[in-house]
Amino acid sequence: MYPVLLILPLIYALILAAIAFVPGSFALALGLATKKAAKPHGEEAPGCFHGLFMGSAILLLSIACGFVGAGILSVGINLALVVIVSISYSVSPTAGGDMDEGVFGFLYLGALSLGFLGFFALGMSRLVGWLEPKGV
Repeated sequence: MYPVLLILPLIYALILAAIAFVPGSFALALGLATKKAAKPHGEEAPGCFHGLFMGSAILLLSIACGFVGAGILSVGINLALVVIVSISYSVSPTAGGDMDEGVFGFLYLGALSLGFLGFFALGMSRLVGWLEPKGV
């Protein structure tokens, strides 16, 4: 077995996170640049895109956080699966010959989806807390 296969989902997750992070940071920069055009009491001036830029920045950066978290979680899950398979194979080499891996794949993808959603929610709550106007 190749050890790089343990971190392959992390590499894919980092690529997807970079795809979401670059436009998210660009939208954050545009949102911070258009902040002065907004009126003081949270009302937006006509033609001001501050809320749109900040909302899309928070969403895209939270998606990037979700991908990074799911990628890191996948490394731990892959390592645990390798240990479990190694132990089961050393106990009985022919025990898993006719095993259906569909259930394990479903559980694996479910755990990664829950990891993505958890880290997405964590990133969203942190970013909203940092970037939300304090006086509103």
